[in-house]
Amino acid sequence: MAKKPRTWAAPACDKIAHGDTKAVEDLKAFLLHFQYLPQEAKPGLEDVPSALKEFQRVAHIPQTGEYDAATATQLAKPRCGIPDKPGFENFAVAATRWDKFNLTYRFDTFSEELSADQVRSIISAAFAKWAAVSPFTFTEVAQGDADIRIGWYRNKHLGDGAFFDGPGRVLAHAFFPPPNGGGFAGDVHFDEDETWTAALLENTALHEIGHSLGLRHSVIPEAVMYEFANGVTQLTDDDVAGIQSIYGPFRPVYKQGDPGHGIGGYDLRSPEDRVFAFDYGHSGKLDHLCFYRPGTGTFWIIRNNHNGSFTPVYNQGDPGAGIGGYDLKSRADRAFAFDYDHNGKQDHICLYRPGTGTFWILRNRSGVFEPVYAQGDPGSGIGGFDLKSPADQAFAFDYDHTGKLDHVALYRPGTGTFWILRNRSGVFEAVYAQGAPGNGIGGFDLRSPADRAFAFDYTRSGRKDHVCLYRPGTGTFWILQNGAGVFNAVYAQGDPGHGIGGYDLKAPIDQAFAYDSDKLVLYRPGKGAVFVLRNNGGSFEKVYAQGDQADQGRGIGGFDLRSGADRAVDFDFESKGRTDHLVFVRPGTGTIWILKK
Repeated sequence: MAKKPRTWAAPACDKIAHGDTKAVEDLKAFLLHFQYLPQEAKPGLEDVPSALKEFQRVAHIPQTGEYDAATATQLAKPRCGIPDKPGFENFAVAATRWDKFNLTYRFDTFSEELSADQVRSIISAAFAKWAAVSPFTFTEVAQGDADIRIGWYRNKHLGDGAFFDGPGRVLAHAFFPPPNGGGFAGDVHFDEDETWTAALLENTALHEIGHSLGLRHSVIPEAVMYEFANGVTQLTDDDVAGIQSIYGPFRPVYKQGDPGHGIGGYDLRSPEDRVFAFDYGHSGKLDHLCFYRPGTGTFWIIRNNHNGSFTPVYNQGDPGAGIGGYDLKSRADRAFAFDYDHNGKQDHICLYRPGTGTFWILRNRSGVFEPVYAQGDPGSGIGGFDLKSPADQAFAFDYDHTGKLDHVALYRPGTGTFWILRNRSGVFEAVYAQGAPGNGIGGFDLRSPADRAFAFDYTRSGRKDHVCLYRPGTGTFWILQNGAGVFNAVYAQGDPGHGIGGYDLKAPIDQAFAYDSDKLVLYRPGKGAVFVLRNNGGSFEKVYAQGDQADQGRGIGGFDLRSGADRAVDFDFESKGRTDHLVFVRPGTGTIWILKK
C-alpha cells in the first residue's frame, strides 16, 4: 500500500499571528493532546502562552511564550504519541509497574518496509538493552497471549483510542503496564504510514519499550526517553536511573526459578541446604560458593566459569563423606570462611557443631582439604569457648583493624556470652571474653535467644572491624566499634527500638548481613521485604527498599522473597575482590538467583 501524503503540519507562524481559526485550533489540539493545556475544561487563548512556554522549556528552545519559528520547527519534528506530562524534570515514571519480571512479547503485524527478520532482530536488541539494566527477561512467543503485543497500524486502529496521523509527527505509541491501558497494557504500536528504516526503528522501539515498562518522557534531549526522535540507540544514565527508580538497581546475572536446577550440579533440593562465599584459589577473592547439607555429609564448592556456567571444584554428594575429615553428619553443623594465615585471604573453612564442643579449621592444598585445627565430637571447643550449647554461633571478625578477618567471634544468644579469639600459630586465645552467663558486649546484653551478630565495615574503610548485633521482632539494632578491646556503640536502637534506616526489624523472621563489606542488607523471608542500606555519617540511607510495615514487598532484582526459607549472602561474582553481588537461595526447590547492582 502506498504511503499517504503528509496529513499534519505545524501551523504557520503568520496564520497564528493573524488569528486564523484553523491554525489556532490545530495548535490548541497539539497542546491539548500532549497535555500542555489543561484537560479538565476547554482552554481559551489566554492559556496558550503558558502552555507554549512549558513546551519550549521541554524542547530546549527560547521560552518566549509566543508561537515563533523555533516553536513551529519543533512542533513538526517526529515524536512519540505519548503525552509529555509537563512539569517533569529528567526521567518521569508512570503510576503503574509490572508485578512480574518474565515478560513475553509477540508480533501481530510487521512493517511493510523492513523484513520480519530485521524487525525481530531490532526489537530483540531493544529488549536486551532494557533487560541489561533491570530485572526483566523478555521472550518472544509466536502465538497465543503475550504481555506485550507489537504491530504496525494506520490511522484509527484496534479501538485503542490513540489514532495515528499519517506520515510525520507521531511515529508510534505504547501503553503503560497494567492496569493502565486496559487490554492494551504494555503493547507497542508503530505508525505504518512512516518511512521505516532500521535506524529509525532502533531509536523508536527502544523508546516505546521504555513506556511499556512504566517510563514517561524525559526532558533530557540526549535520553532515549526524550519525546522527540533523536537517533539515540543506547540507554543513557537518565534512562537507567528512570527504570531503576521503578524496579530497583539490581538485576539477575544468574537465575534458576522455583522450581529450578540449582547451580553447577548442586541441586539445592533439601530444605537443609546452606551457602557461603569462599576463597578457594588463595587469591584474596571470595569468588567460589560453598554449598553444604548438614546431616548428610554433603559439601560442594562451585566455581564461576565467567561464561554463564558454574562447575564444581569439590563435591561430596548426598550422602557424602564431608570435607577434610569433617563428616558433616549432624543437622546442627555450620560453616564459614576464615583467614587462618593472617594474609587477608579467607581461604580456610571453619566447621563447627554447636552443643558438642566440635570445631575444625581446614586448609586447601590444591583441592585436598586437611585440618589445621580439630576438636572432634565431643570436643573442647576452641580457645576456651566450650561450644557446649546448641545455640552457639560463630563468625570471622577483623579485631585488629587490619582488613583481615583473622579472629573468630563466638556467642551464645540468650546468655550474654560473647568471645573473640585470636590465632597464634594454631593456638587460639581470647582477646575478649564474657562467659556464660555474661554481660554481652559494648552494652548489648545478648539476653534474647533471637540475638544475632556479624562483622561489618562501618567506616567504609575496607575493614569489617565493627560488630552488628540485632534482635528480630523488637526493632533492636546495634553497631559496636572496637577501641583497643573496649567496645562502644556507634549506633544503638534498644529493645524495643525502631530498627535502622527505615527498616523496622519488627518481625521475628528478619535477617541481616553485611553486603560488599560496608552496606547492610535486611530482609523478611516470605514477605518480599528487603532493604539495602549505606552508612552516611552514622545515618543509614536506602540504596534499595522494598516493603513496609504491612510487609508489602516485591523482593529484589526479580527474586520475590516470598518463601520463608529464602536466604541470602554476598559474593564476588566477577572475581574482582569485591563481594558486590547478592546470592538468594530457596533451599528445597533448586532456586538460586545471583544479582548485580
